[in-house]
Amino acid sequence: MPSNFTNVVHRTQRLRRDVLEILLEQSIKGVELDSSSRHPPPRCHPGTCTALRQTIITRLYISQRDWTVMWLYGTTDVGKSAVAQTVAEECREKDVLGAALFFSKHIRSNDAHRIIPTVAYQLANRYSDYRALVEREIGEDPRLFGGDIRTQFKKLIAVPLSSLKARGSLTFREPKLVILDGLDECEPHTEAQELIEMICQHARLVENSPLLWVICSRPTSQITSAFSKFQPTAICRAQELVFDPKEDLLPFLDRGFREIRLQHWEVFGSDSNQKWPTPSELRIIAHNCSGQFVFGSALLKYVADAHNPNPIHRLASFLEVMRNCDLSQCRTNPLFFLDLLYKHILDNLPNDYLPTIRRILGVCIYHPYAALSPRALANFLHLDQPTFETSISKLFSVLAPPDSLYSSKERLHFYHTSFGNFLRDPSRSAHHHISERTVYEDLAIHSLQWSNWSVKRACARSRDELVDEICCIVEDPLAALTWKLEDEVHSYECMEAVEHFASQVCWEACFRVAEGDGTPVYQELLRIKHCPRDHLVRFLKRYCATDRPQGNADRLTVKQTLNALWLASFTLIVFYALLRVRIYQEP
Repeated sequence: MPSNFTNVVHRTQRLRRDVLEILLEQSIKGVELDSSSRHPPPRCHPGTCTALRQTIITRLYISQRDWTVMWLYGTTDVGKSAVAQTVAEECREKDVLGAALFFSKHIRSNDAHRIIPTVAYQLANRYSDYRALVEREIGEDPRLFGGDIRTQFKKLIAVPLSSLKARGSLTFREPKLVILDGLDECEPHTEAQELIEMICQHARLVENSPLLWVICSRPTSQITSAFSKFQPTAICRAQELVFDPKEDLLPFLDRGFREIRLQHWEVFGSDSNQKWPTPSELRIIAHNCSGQFVFGSALLKYVADAHNPNPIHRLASFLEVMRNCDLSQCRTNPLFFLDLLYKHILDNLPNDYLPTIRRILGVCIYHPYAALSPRALANFLHLDQPTFETSISKLFSVLAPPDSLYSSKERLHFYHTSFGNFLRDPSRSAHHHISERTVYEDLAIHSLQWSNWSVKRACARSRDELVDEICCIVEDPLAALTWKLEDEVHSYECMEAVEHFASQVCWEACFRVAEGDGTPVYQELLRIKHCPRDHLVRFLKRYCATDRPQGNADRLTVKQTLNALWLASFTLIVFYALLRVRIYQEP
């Protein structure tokens, strides 16, 4: 008997693990509430959005609800994700959070077809009785995930929840909250639209649904169309996210400036009650926030920057900019004053550091979740410590200063994604715009340089006589690092992180710039002694096929180089393959 009981326990644990593994495999990675790829997540400032947050949470505890699906909509950077994050964390503490998914344009796998499996995985991971029912559905139809999303919704959401409700499950005695933030970022948009319709239809058919849904997005045409079919009804509530300047923004700004006065006591003296800014200036700032916290928050960060110790002068300079600006643009651009602040910050950067600053910002914008510490990023870009530290210190009003530049766990990130969005959009940032092509060309060049170094270092580690004839001996394995530590172990760890990142982005970056003037990348390719033939030839073929206004001179040179590479490729590939085999076979 004990043996049979043990077998049953092991089998039960294995089945539980299997269904979770299956769901996890079909889920979208990096969209979880506490995902490291979103660290640090946006949150509501203390004392803000309390009424809206209370409206959502109290609906989980009353039997007669006036809505089952809330659509929280608003413009870009208005604060939807902050509300969603804060509500999700509060519900998790109360054990009423079913699932929370946070999508963004930076996550490459925003596949609308995987939303339902992702929700199901989070529900199954939290609630064992739901997990058992989902396990049965998957067992009866293993091809479920290849079907359409209506079938997925029925078998992974509707049927299990209906069964639990019929049983009187204590788990869902109180409904659970499901949050889908940034649904407008999911593709294809038609499936996201279809998902909204299914959620609303299910809410209409099921009285006192076990799930409450909060969907946050911009009011795009597809999403607006989907919700319009269910409004106005008791099923769905549309809620625009706006902030009242008097009730929300003025207290937030007043508290923020009070903290600045305390931090800069040497400027303001001992009078912590000093009226700065003046009440009229505070009202102007609150009014120009246009109902958005992001401008007020960014302005406070700019004024409080510890590397610029005169907050009075900084605020006065920007108030002067606001007084002299063209206010006619406010009508068409709700982020006008935020853009004005970002331009003001960038306009005041020292010209000597601008090229370096733009290169650092480029990586932060287009690879925000790159696994590079500040020191590793500096080494990847071949920047020494003084240059890198001085450059990022100019950005601490928009870039969160790391706790330690030496820690391998630290990452550079913006205080708010709006700054990256601003630099991406040339219509907003004008001459401060950082183009994707410029960044990827820089990434390609530095990745190729690091790839070349990696091959040389690998050759130097081999004792093969053939290597000694062909390759130079690398006397200092850390010579490529522009910023070293006295601790050799950490220096090697840093270099390995840089080499790994270079290997990840190298060929993607090369292919992105191959269409157009890829001359700088092409010139860097010619310096590589050993190169995977298929990658190099693919790049050069695209480069040769691109029309150029300069004539055929460049193209002829490239084609001649291509022919020479074809002749030499067999020797290089065989040599490189033998070298790798020899290296990895060494004890």
